Amino acid sequence: MSKDVVQRSKNRFYFRDETLDFYVGWLLGYAQAGGASPGAIFHCLNQIHRPTPKAWVDSFTRLLDAEEQAASDTGTDPRIRTMHLRSASVAARAALNLSVPGSQQNLNLVGRMESCFQQALALEGVRVHAQEIPFGDHTLPAYVSDDVAEASTLVVVVGGGDTYREDLWYFGGLAALADGYAALMIDLPGQGSAPDRGMCFSEDTLTGLDAAIHAVRGLGFAGKTALMGWSGGGFFTAKYVEMYGGIDAWVASTPIRDMARVFEVAMPSMLRDPNAPLTKAALTIGGAVNPILQMTLMKYAHQFGSGGIGAALEKLRDFGPLDMGKVQCPLLAMVGVSEDAELGRQAQEVYEGVRQRYPVSKLVEFPAESGADAHSQVTNLPLALAHVSDWLRNDVFHDET
Repeated sequence: MSKDVVQRSKNRFYFRDETLDFYVGWLLGYAQAGGASPGAIFHCLNQIHRPTPKAWVDSFTRLLDAEEQAASDTGTDPRIRTMHLRSASVAARAALNLSVPGSQQNLNLVGRMESCFQQALALEGVRVHAQEIPFGDHTLPAYVSDDVAEASTLVVVVGGGDTYREDLWYFGGLAALADGYAALMIDLPGQGSAPDRGMCFSEDTLTGLDAAIHAVRGLGFAGKTALMGWSGGGFFTAKYVEMYGGIDAWVASTPIRDMARVFEVAMPSMLRDPNAPLTKAALTIGGAVNPILQMTLMKYAHQFGSGGIGAALEKLRDFGPLDMGKVQCPLLAMVGVSEDAELGRQAQEVYEGVRQRYPVSKLVEFPAESGADAHSQVTNLPLALAHVSDWLRNDVFHDET
């Protein structure tokens, strides 16, 4: 079985396995914004003679080792060291896709990813710092603009089920800074390293987002707020604007009205419960274990906590569908034609519901020819983010930075 957990792309870049091949497109998307170069990525892929989690992790760990070593020479031009550090950070992030969740190897990769990313920020002089946001008995790892108190506009970037705060740099943090906005990038419960701290996907994902936004306002920020959600973040941000408000512009790829229905319709039924007999069948291809899918389900079980995806589905049903009448801000909805049809259907439904009261709302559909047709536009992020920049600057905030 080569099916992905949800259809995220119709393109093929390198592997027959759909999950693994989506990761390749995702890495190439980051390459367009200063991540690991296409040459470095394909070098790693060429070392994977049999696609297993171990082969993938080992190959990208070797790139991490090499790039860290190249960046360690303090006599090298800072611009060159920054390129090596960015590449190292992305290599560590790629390895995290298929390393055993919660393992020591996983924790080590997170530490090295963060270290390389933060060193790159410092070398470039980017006015963004790592910050721990207090949340109950825990803290949420975030990156916040140094000058957020003076900013007129804050862009809050929210990922989905497969993101760390470092990913959010590529999914809008960097673009927000380039447009003169302040940025907040955060791991919410269930995301990034939060499950390692005992925080899994739940209603705390929303309350954590609220805590983060209030924490930034506590730093002195009093301007307008744009909330940007990618993948599962299209659901979290939808419920946030419905339940909490206080947002001036909402961007989502894709906006999700009913996440439980996405699970029920878009995710193969045999994958919803990792312990179900049909799932065990799904994990095999002609009698052989499908290690990529197996590791993916392990990762989701780690993020969702006790009960895995099956229990998460019940939690999502409790949230209920989005009430579009409670959305008090305009929406920019983005969707690729290669995504699952249910995501496209819900994006259209949410957009139609919001634009009746906020005509400045907009729906952007990306065809295959654009290269941005995959889930979250991973293979052409610059194009998607250009649409975001144009909409915020010219339609919503009218160049108020």
